[in-house]
Amino acid sequence: AVFFWPHLLQVIPRTTQAELASARASVETTVVVTTLSALLVPISAALGPGLGLPLALWLSVAVGALLISRISYRSGVRAAIGFATLVRTAFDLHHRDLLHALGYEPPRTLEEERALWRAVGQTLYRRGADDDTLVVFVTYTEPEGSAD
Repeated sequence: AVFFWPHLLQVIPRTTQAELASARASVETTVVVTTLSALLVPISAALGPGLGLPLALWLSVAVGALLISRISYRSGVRAAIGFATLVRTAFDLHHRDLLHALGYEPPRTLEEERALWRAVGQTLYRRGADDDTLVVFVTYTEPEGSAD
């Protein structure tokens, strides 16, 4: 999936791309907030006494930063689960669009699909497949009666 992700992004609709970007931004934001607030805990504990700040001040900063870190971490986990669900949904709904864009006909069975994706991955990644009979570029034709 990691290898095919940049390819898939080129064929999914713009609205889906926007949803994915928003979900990813939420994950990244919570990671930054969690990291910075977690770093503030030892910094305030080390510098507070060294700078002669009152115990109540630097201790409250450390405890507050610890709480913020914990809350943002839990929020980040929820955001990451949501992002992962969107990524999985994008693959589920648009993997055949990617096959079409790459010039392959959709397989008829699950076994054929697994073999085809393995061969396509080898072809794109290593520029060669173990079984060249699976990797045949074809001209895709729309089914009769389908509208653009």
